[in-house]
Amino acid sequence: MKPSRKEQEQRFRAGLVLDAAEGVFAKHGFRSTSVEEIATRAELSVGSLYNLFSSKEALFAAVLDRRQEELLSGLRRELARETSPLRKIERLVVFTLSYFEKHEALFRLYLSVTNGFLWNIRPTLGERSFEKHLEFLQFIAGICREGMARGGWPRSDPESLALVIAGMLNAFLTRWVTVGNGAPLGPRVKEAQVLMRRVVGVQTAAPAQAARSMSNRR
Repeated sequence: MKPSRKEQEQRFRAGLVLDAAEGVFAKHGFRSTSVEEIATRAELSVGSLYNLFSSKEALFAAVLDRRQEELLSGLRRELARETSPLRKIERLVVFTLSYFEKHEALFRLYLSVTNGFLWNIRPTLGERSFEKHLEFLQFIAGICREGMARGGWPRSDPESLALVIAGMLNAFLTRWVTVGNGAPLGPRVKEAQVLMRRVVGVQTAAPAQAARSMSNRR
């Protein structure tokens, strides 16, 4: 069913607010951000903003939810081109690192709120963000199951392996934003892919063009 004109207008306004909120949150952090500044940047009244989002916490959760959904949708499209589970993991590394290189401020904000720990996502970001993170982990676990089912990967628990892979991606990104001194992530991609192959127990030649692929995404 086609949304009504009023619904379309509300979605448009919500998008403007989310764009504005992401910029303000990234600049000031969650605690120092005011709803008034977000409303000003979105060119809306504070009352109109509260008609769309009930609180600053709800707005912050919606900002992250939009990016989490964008990441998951992008990963599904990107990996749909691959048939090899190993290549899927390698492409997942490239896509995820390049995505957060593009949205560095958002990743820094995520770290400031959760300290990078999975157990902090639910209490600090809410149930919806926690469910999205679990969806990301299940997506990785599905690739791991596929690799094991085909017989090329050593048998292990797919969910545990997914946690390790996600943890390594988080560690690479955390190190980059804390001690990377503004250096591009591209040169580190091949290193990340080699480590991922060791984690899943498959040793092959490192794929060419990994760093170049990262560069092309920026």
